[in-house]
Amino acid sequence: MLHFPAEAVERPLTYEIIRKYGLVVNIFKASISPGEKGFLGIELSGDPGRIDETVSFIESQGVEVRPLGRGISRDEGICTHCGACVSVCPVSAITVSDHRVEFNPDKCIACGACVDACPFRAISSGD
Repeated sequence: MLHFPAEAVERPLTYEIIRKYGLVVNIFKASISPGEKGFLGIELSGDPGRIDETVSFIESQGVEVRPLGRGISRDEGICTHCGACVSVCPVSAITVSDHRVEFNPDKCIACGACVDACPFRAISSGD
């Protein structure tokens, strides 16, 4: 997952990755708007050495790289089931059932939107 600050969203990073590093880029999820922070879920295929170079390049551009393996977790002891996280989840990994917030980690793409939305800090990104 690539997390873009507002000042970096208009940079053509996908194009640069393909052109400079010769990698195959599969985009599986994106939420990017000019002037706003955003995220891009990608899978990179190709020479492993070039992938490492690419990650370093992306980070040098002010974009945070979060491998999906780090994931999102929710602390049941802190969660008040307020639902603030539900509407910001772009893949419906967080839902409400019987007035309780339910989290499905298999659907989660680790975009971090729920982490920012939770007023009680019951959700963390594992960083």
